Amino acid sequence: MRFLLSFVLVVSLFGAGAAIADDDSSVPRTLSVSGTGSVAAAPDLVEITVGVTTTAATAGAALAANNTRAGKVFDFLRASGVGPGDMQSTNISVSPQFRPRRGNEPVEPEIIGYTVRNNVHITVRDLAGFGVVLDGIVNAGANMVQGIRFGIAERDDMEQKAMANAVRDAVARARNIADAAGIELGPVLSISAGGVGPAPRQFLARAEASSVPVAAGELTVRAQVSVVFEID
Repeated sequence: MRFLLSFVLVVSLFGAGAAIADDDSSVPRTLSVSGTGSVAAAPDLVEITVGVTTTAATAGAALAANNTRAGKVFDFLRASGVGPGDMQSTNISVSPQFRPRRGNEPVEPEIIGYTVRNNVHITVRDLAGFGVVLDGIVNAGANMVQGIRFGIAERDDMEQKAMANAVRDAVARARNIADAAGIELGPVLSISAGGVGPAPRQFLARAEASSVPVAAGELTVRAQVSVVFEID
């Protein structure tokens, strides 16, 4: 019966995400536990990539048309309060367009025009006005919007709070295990921090005559730690 009780105790400890080191007089007996913590907050900024694509018979004409439309987009962004540090070009390309082959027609590739693409990554810090900004970008000449991602400016503070919550969770688990096992919980010997990451972001947008409606949702930052305690 004593053997059965010991076996049940060991299985219960491991099932709770904890482990007690083997009894050895040369090293301290330890209890290892893991803890998780999270912090949630509403986002206060949004990052997107917008682009202007134009096509014309010549590369020069396509580039000129693109410059005109992209210039209007930049003018609108500046007028909307987007600063120079929140606008960054990510791709500018000029590529030829070839006439499609008809069946098995053995013809040399024929250039029939050129396409110019200008993509810009922007950060909008006025989240309440993001729908109006997005609508204005399209009206100004942008014909591509992708990679919409919500974020928080003070992310470091959230990560620190999530990590602190994870440590508190690990300590609470260790105390519960120690009380249930009838052992004395000693000092912390080591703490190992795991990864810190956000939960998936939410986005909702649909084209309408009015400004684009946007649901930013809530961002959650999660952290994980492993803590080793000495036990008596």
